[in-house]
Amino acid sequence: MTQAIQEPSSRHSLQGTFKAGTFKLWPFLCVRGAGFPVDWALSLSAAGISRQADLLNAKQNELQRVQEKTLQHLRAQLEASPTRTPERDRLVKWVRALQQGRCPESDSSGLQPFREALQAVQEQQDAYQHTFQQDMPEVTRTLQELALKPLFQEAVLWQNRRAFQSGIQPLLNHQPGLEKRSSQVRQHEQMVASYLQRYSLKNDSIGFFGPIGWGGFQQAPFQVLHKPGKQLLKRRQVYWEGWALDAFARSLSSLPGMQPWLPPRLKSFVGFEGTTLTLPGRPGIPLDVPGVTLLKLCNGERSAQQIADLAAQQGVPAQQVYGLFSQLQQQGLLDWSFRAPLEPHAERYLLSQLQQIGDPGLKKLALGQLEQLEQGRQAVQEAHGNPEKLNLALGKLDEVFQQITGQDTTRGAGRNYAGRTLVYEDCQRDLHFEVGQLLLDRLGPALELLLVSGNWATAQLGRLYRQVFHGLYQQIAAALGQQAFDIAVFWQQAQPLMLGPDAPAKQVLHLFQQKWAEILDLDPESKQVHFTLQELEAKVRAAFDTPDLGWQSARYQCPDIMVSASSLEALQNGDYQLVMGEMHLAQNTQVTALFVQQHPDAALIEHLLETDIPQARLHPVPPEDWEGYTTRTSLGVVPGKDHRLIMSENIASTPLKQQIPIGDLVVELQDGQLIARTRDHRISFDLIEAVAEGLNEVAVDFFRLLAEKPHQPRVAFGDLVVSRENWTVQVDALKFANLKAESSRFLEARRWAASQGLPRLVFVKTPVEGKPFFVDFDSPVYVELFCKAVRRTQEAGKPSLKISEMLPTPENTWLTDHEGHTYTCEMRCVVVRQEAQEGHGEHGG
Repeated sequence: MTQAIQEPSSRHSLQGTFKAGTFKLWPFLCVRGAGFPVDWALSLSAAGISRQADLLNAKQNELQRVQEKTLQHLRAQLEASPTRTPERDRLVKWVRALQQGRCPESDSSGLQPFREALQAVQEQQDAYQHTFQQDMPEVTRTLQELALKPLFQEAVLWQNRRAFQSGIQPLLNHQPGLEKRSSQVRQHEQMVASYLQRYSLKNDSIGFFGPIGWGGFQQAPFQVLHKPGKQLLKRRQVYWEGWALDAFARSLSSLPGMQPWLPPRLKSFVGFEGTTLTLPGRPGIPLDVPGVTLLKLCNGERSAQQIADLAAQQGVPAQQVYGLFSQLQQQGLLDWSFRAPLEPHAERYLLSQLQQIGDPGLKKLALGQLEQLEQGRQAVQEAHGNPEKLNLALGKLDEVFQQITGQDTTRGAGRNYAGRTLVYEDCQRDLHFEVGQLLLDRLGPALELLLVSGNWATAQLGRLYRQVFHGLYQQIAAALGQQAFDIAVFWQQAQPLMLGPDAPAKQVLHLFQQKWAEILDLDPESKQVHFTLQELEAKVRAAFDTPDLGWQSARYQCPDIMVSASSLEALQNGDYQLVMGEMHLAQNTQVTALFVQQHPDAALIEHLLETDIPQARLHPVPPEDWEGYTTRTSLGVVPGKDHRLIMSENIASTPLKQQIPIGDLVVELQDGQLIARTRDHRISFDLIEAVAEGLNEVAVDFFRLLAEKPHQPRVAFGDLVVSRENWTVQVDALKFANLKAESSRFLEARRWAASQGLPRLVFVKTPVEGKPFFVDFDSPVYVELFCKAVRRTQEAGKPSLKISEMLPTPENTWLTDHEGHTYTCEMRCVVVRQEAQEGHGEHGG
């Protein structure tokens, strides 16, 4: 690993990257890349079929030209014969036949060009159909060869064992050329192709098919240094999904005799005002002083027996203690069970709970069951590299889990990135990677213009939502007749204002895109547009410069940068183009668990967070059904000065002193500023900081320079492509997707793609798919995936989908393994704004 990664003193050392010095880079970057070589996905092209399809489309175009010319000639003859005659009647019949695409039965020389063009189409149609039937078995064989690869099988097993058994294995039993390609066989082919494009062309970070690599920035005169390790992977680790361990913990809680050893905890929405138990939007429950004292002991760490023992010292009998717990549990105010957090290594937290069981028999049973599950997880980890062993190990783990808990082994069917299975694997890529000053000098000036506009967007969002929240506060306060009220009441009404379909944030996005449209003034007919930085800098700064900071986490922007180069040597020689992927606003994506767990120095991440934002922050522990919230996406680092906001029954392993249940926070207006404070006035936050996670969700994918139009050109600022060429397509226009025959769909898809000026390789994003997917218009299988997605979009009643060019293209991938195979990749950086106006963090303490 480079010195830049290992040494905390190198923090933000690359201040010269950006002209104004306002933005600074973290000293390391994440290399996100595919786990399969890029050429695997491209092997599904069918050059012969594509060539014959293009010949057929060309002959059909020629037929249309000849048809129109012949019709014009015949109509001219009709105009010259105004009176009805046998000759005119014959001309009328010929016109009708031609309009229907038929050649009249006549030896007239005037019809000969059309007759020849029609014959040529019919002959080419036969040639195309013959080639399609002859060559598709070879595509199937290629799919089978790929599906036989142990790496591919292992990846699919991790993603979906049922799909492996019901789709992959049946395809391997098919005999291309001897058996008919039934609709079921085509579905199996599409399944293989769908997984393949993800593993070969998507820069996802998951498992060995999306391993996480790390690199550093160096202030030295080179472009990039890259040396692959002896293996693709440096580290592999299998983790529990937190939901699975939580389900196991709940099953232990129901065992007879376990109740005294369970840790009771008040639900997160319950708070205290003196001797009153407060509930959001409901009357409080009065308690006596001993009852308050008793319930404040229910912190989720002490067992019921331990609390009863403490109460006995005050003369409160155990029966009264258990009676109160049972009553509150029945009222839905108290959770009395073992729990596990949705975090990596949740088994360690659960183990600490089980160690407190005082009954030797129950303790042995509980620890024995946890050991069984842990042995199953370990067996899965040891099965890497062997799909047969992995399949058996995953199956055995499912079986043990079901026997112990009586629950399903998957959840969230049909949801993307939902942490569906019991365990998952994350991996670290084995490579030495450094980015030098020469590349930064080319990247920095163009990237800075984007950062300036991104900071403007979050500043505008912060300004807007301070006004929105103030109005909402006044509305709720008037309705309740209270100047201070539960933040849960406020959050419930604020959430749709941030994340709902008609959220005010759209006003900011519209203005953001309008400003860029005025600056760029693009010609939609252009294919590519290039701006010099001198042309843009003054305009961009005039439109977007602001000293404001929307909220504390809005300091961060995380750009994904790709490098398009034909080889590593070309890159090192400066022969490359930089391409912007996504720009994540208001979130530091490298602090999520999936990155922190694979980072060689998590302490450095915490050090950087501490110094970037000195104010204490409030990080939510959201409900389990929060969109996109899984063990992998949970917060991986919590600085000691920060707090966790417990919003639901989900728990955190953070020390109790850093936890704030949502029921302990109220909203009030203090000196003209909205704040969220604890009921005891010990801690308070600017309200916008308390609900910042909602604003982060608004902003994270907010960065879209160009509004959707039927066509937008590729746009480059200096050496950086900031927007790839893209098309917004109305799905009703894609009628070829509903044609009956596969060969017809492929033929017409290529005709349509050519008419739109689409490149061969594109990515498609539909409203019904979680992520963009790859389409190769030379591949009948990928075109089938495209047609299927179009039909799903039509069935969902969605009007359009978006297509963008693939850039970098496969021949311009340069990240290699030790065998010389190339992989797609991107560099995810963390940029922090330092010299912005300070917002309000925690008050008091």
